[in-house]
Amino acid sequence: MSSWLILGLAVLALAGAFAYRLVWRAVRQDGAVPTGYGALIAGFFVFAAVFAHVPQPFLWATLLIAVVSAVYWLDDVIELPVGLRIALQFGTGAGIGYILLCSTLFAHPIALIAVCAAAGCFNAAAANVINFYDGADLNLATLMVLTAISVLVGGAVSPALSAMATAVVAFVVPFAAVNSRPKSLYFGDAGSFAFASIVTACAILSLRDGDARAAYAAIPLAFPVIDAVYVISLRLKRGEDLLSRTYLYLYQQMQAKYRNFTYLAPQAVAILLGSAAAFVLTATGLAPFAAVCITISTVTPLLYLVCRRSLVG
Repeated sequence: MSSWLILGLAVLALAGAFAYRLVWRAVRQDGAVPTGYGALIAGFFVFAAVFAHVPQPFLWATLLIAVVSAVYWLDDVIELPVGLRIALQFGTGAGIGYILLCSTLFAHPIALIAVCAAAGCFNAAAANVINFYDGADLNLATLMVLTAISVLVGGAVSPALSAMATAVVAFVVPFAAVNSRPKSLYFGDAGSFAFASIVTACAILSLRDGDARAAYAAIPLAFPVIDAVYVISLRLKRGEDLLSRTYLYLYQQMQAKYRNFTYLAPQAVAILLGSAAAFVLTATGLAPFAAVCITISTVTPLLYLVCRRSLVG
């Protein structure tokens, strides 16, 4: 996409953020902070897919994400039952898998069912991990922008991946400008779901087409995954209800201990060190996918444990 088009999308996202706040506060008189604005990013995905002339299956995948995100937005308004949320997450992931793989070598019924089920599980896990990071201003926005930049800098081959990454930057940066003010506007569960779903679609597409450079996007995503695994393990050990609210995530602990946006630092450091390690390994002759796997299984966990122990104890 041209720089002028990206700028236009960014201006539209910024105007949309202010309009969303006005409408929310006009409709709701309870003083609740406007949330769920992130659901509109799904529309940006569809627009970017059309403009980039992506293959028709991927366009259908973005349309599916947009439709389900509109339904999921209700969770930000009236709070949907947990079972229904998981069903939407799993069903969307499975649907994306079917759309992108039904005409490939995976089209054998048994293989297709297995892969779609795996895609559904991946999407459900991604949606919840990403949603866990929507608990402090700019935290989720930082994760999304870093992930998108990883795709762009890593040099993903597929135009669809580049288009989706650009759409994320164009939408999230203006949102972050508004979100940086406390209690102004939240991305919401629907936005987390939409972002997780496009990550699922891009992951399936890159694996299907052998686009190994897209693996660099896993580096920023690995940090919150490790954080989620750590917190879930800790809560299981304590016998806590996993469906109850918790403030044990690293960024939450740092937010309580430090001022300003210090809790954003570990994410930035994680991607800088992780990307550097992956690029060094790639320079030695390793394939990008292998380099990223080694990085997120060694460098990222070590950095997380160091941050956990030294920053929050």
